[in-house]
Amino acid sequence: MCRVDGCYRAPTKFSHLCEYHRNVDRVHGDPRQRGITKAELKPYRKVIRDYLARRSGPRAEAVIGKDWGRVSRRAEELLEAADRGRPQNVHERRAAQIIVSVSKEYHAMEIAILCMALGYFYADQPRRWASDRGFQYQAARMLRRLAQGEIDYTWRPAGTMVRSSVKRCPPSVTRALWSSIEATNFVGYGIQIRREIEKGRQLKRRDHIADLREILGPGAFAVKDEAA
Repeated sequence: MCRVDGCYRAPTKFSHLCEYHRNVDRVHGDPRQRGITKAELKPYRKVIRDYLARRSGPRAEAVIGKDWGRVSRRAEELLEAADRGRPQNVHERRAAQIIVSVSKEYHAMEIAILCMALGYFYADQPRRWASDRGFQYQAARMLRRLAQGEIDYTWRPAGTMVRSSVKRCPPSVTRALWSSIEATNFVGYGIQIRREIEKGRQLKRRDHIADLREILGPGAFAVKDEAA
């Protein structure tokens, strides 16, 4: 029986998972993980943009550029070494090609906002992630969407697009991409931004509670608070 709860399919010869969940595990990092969409991430990207516009200092863009530049230079150096004939792991080379492609197509700030939004999403909806590995694979897949040649498109006969999806790639490439994302610290920045926003909300709520106590009295407020 397949290891995933609620699945009664037979496992494959070389796995404790059925064929379906084995494929999900390879693509999404965990047999229970559902892929995330651009629509799910959109509100978090807006929160990050708004926060940076209001709160970030004058050197924020320079710091982000430095963080991303360090990662992209490392990828470029790996590809240059491959061109000089140095033996390379094929999966690490593909991950480096994706990083370089994204770096050419997008500004460091746009890449940072994506990764920060992923960090905010990770902290805001912990039940959305089957495991840390599931989140890491989703983060890598969202970064791959920015690279040329990494997306498959489905079209209607009339010429309108039905959907776009990230092409499949070996798990080793995904893991190498996650290492690059982790090295930027952008996901961690997003988690910290959520903490700061939540802290601000709690302070506002305390001020509101104090105002209610002054107007309604402690007893009246207690009833109102319980109803809330």
